[in-house]
Amino acid sequence: RPAAAPGDEPPDGSPASHDWSLAGLAAPADYRDPRLTDDDIALMASYAREEPPPPAVPELPAGAPGIPLPHPVADPAGHPLRVLGGVLYLSHAIVDDAAIGPLPRSRRVPPSHGASHPFDLLVGCRWADGAATVHAYDPCLHALGPAVTDRPGARAAVLRLMGNAAAGPGDALVTVHLAVGRVQWRYRTGAAYPTVFLDLGHLLEALGCAAGWHDTVAVDVPVGRTPPLVRDDGHGPGPVLAARLLRGAVDEGS
Repeated sequence: RPAAAPGDEPPDGSPASHDWSLAGLAAPADYRDPRLTDDDIALMASYAREEPPPPAVPELPAGAPGIPLPHPVADPAGHPLRVLGGVLYLSHAIVDDAAIGPLPRSRRVPPSHGASHPFDLLVGCRWADGAATVHAYDPCLHALGPAVTDRPGARAAVLRLMGNAAAGPGDALVTVHLAVGRVQWRYRTGAAYPTVFLDLGHLLEALGCAAGWHDTVAVDVPVGRTPPLVRDDGHGPGPVLAARLLRGAVDEGS
C-alpha cells in the first residue's frame, strides 16, 4: 500500500486523523506510474503462488438452464423482460474481460477501482400468478441463473426483503452482495473497504439511471444495520449491502 503523500494527512489529534488511522487510509495509488503497476502485479503473483485467485464472476451450477435476458439496444422492445434485462446490463453486465497480472477482472458500465467490481447480484422476481423466484445474475452470459433452491439463507433473505418492499406481480428486487472472497484475496486488509463502498455508489447510481432510462424507478429497500444474510455453509453470496425494487421490471404476461 503506498504511503500518504506529505500534506495529505489530516492534522494530528483531529477527529479526521483518528478516522484516517482506523481506516488505514493512504494516498490513492496512481496507476499511471508503470513502476507501481509492476510492483502491484509482482505482489499479486506472490499471492497466486499460495492461493489461486477467485473468478471475477459468481460460480453458478454448470449446465443448469437459466433465463437469457435481452440487450437494452440490440433486442426488440417488446421483450417481456426488457426492463429487467436493460437495467442489469447497464449496471452490472460484463462488456469485456480484463486482467491485472494473474488476477481476473472485468470491464462493466459503472467505474470500479482496478476493475474489481466486488459485488454479486441476486434477483427476486414476482410473476403474474403471484409466485416468487430468486435467481443469481450471471454478468458474463447476461442471464438469470436457475432458481436458487440450494442456498436457503440467500433465498430467504431476498424473499424477506421482497415482502418488506410489498413487491407485487411484475416487480423485481435486485440485492447487491459483497463478494467477500474476491475483495479479501486482492487487498488483504480492511483499508480496501472505503474503495469498495465507493464502487457500491457507482453501481447503485448506474442502476438508478438505467431504471430511469427504462421509464421505471429503482426504489431503495432498507436492508437494516445487520446484513440480512448468513452465508450458506461458507458458499454463495456474501452479505446484502443494498437492495433496489424495480416496479414493472417483469412483464405480467410473461
